Amino acid sequence: YVIGADTNEPSFAKRAHDPETVELAAGKLILDKKWYMESQVHPVVSRICAVVQGTDSGQLADCLGLDSSKFHKADAGDNERKSAFAQQQEAADRFENVEKFTGMCSDGLSREFAGVYVMDKMGLLRCGLKETDGGVGVAFNPSALRLQLQHLFRKCLAKYHDGWMVCGEDTCAHRTRNVLCDVHRDGEQAAWGVKCPVQGCAGKMRVEYSSEQLYLQTLYMKQLFDVSHAERKLSDENASRTQRSLAVLKAPILEDSDKTAIQVLHSDCQTLLQQSAYNHIDLGSLFSFTAPAETEDMMEMEEDV
Repeated sequence: YVIGADTNEPSFAKRAHDPETVELAAGKLILDKKWYMESQVHPVVSRICAVVQGTDSGQLADCLGLDSSKFHKADAGDNERKSAFAQQQEAADRFENVEKFTGMCSDGLSREFAGVYVMDKMGLLRCGLKETDGGVGVAFNPSALRLQLQHLFRKCLAKYHDGWMVCGEDTCAHRTRNVLCDVHRDGEQAAWGVKCPVQGCAGKMRVEYSSEQLYLQTLYMKQLFDVSHAERKLSDENASRTQRSLAVLKAPILEDSDKTAIQVLHSDCQTLLQQSAYNHIDLGSLFSFTAPAETEDMMEMEEDV
């Protein structure tokens, strides 16, 4: 069978032609080259190049003339299986896929909040709340930032609770919330929410927005308003500049109102992070079954004594 090109028929199964049809077409049958590149060539090339450092599915797709954005999704699924605490990456790479935090400025426009210390066009550090790229006098409104911070967290939390699942197969991308449909049987064994329910697809379903993604999003927001983290980054940068014989950077002097606003925002993020309890294990609760429970009889015996 061969797969023919037909823009009016999305299902490749209905575009499959047997050898007799191909012979009758007498060379007039047009094959779906894009389908063959995505389904036959790209998966094989990806598996061969998987051991080559610096390559990924999206990059290989771009080299083959395909839409690379369709294949970055599978790479994201593989990265989700790695623990957030085991990733020894820089913060810029670790938070690459989080939703950036934007706030309302005094000129009525929304801009990304980059952190406590921000480098301006002159190469000097300034407070992240003051004088944005909108010009002198344009600054973030701390009260608006606090509301927008809560809005962003609730938006991400709702995305997590929605429970969408997507197929990890590049050519399928089936998306569903109906876990009852994601049941497949292999002989007498049944698995829930693993194999893609689309007929003919061999892909596996994965959570679209995982608990680890929600944790990284919350950690990213907390780090934006972490003064101690900003000071450590500045210290590391100055140490690197000293080795390269470059001028060191000076930390900007924060006004009392800015310090208070940053502390409040950082406290809000810290509270959200503690409520998630993603990285917290209560050993006392986990092994509570090993502690002997005091029964009423034992208490009565103690009272008698």
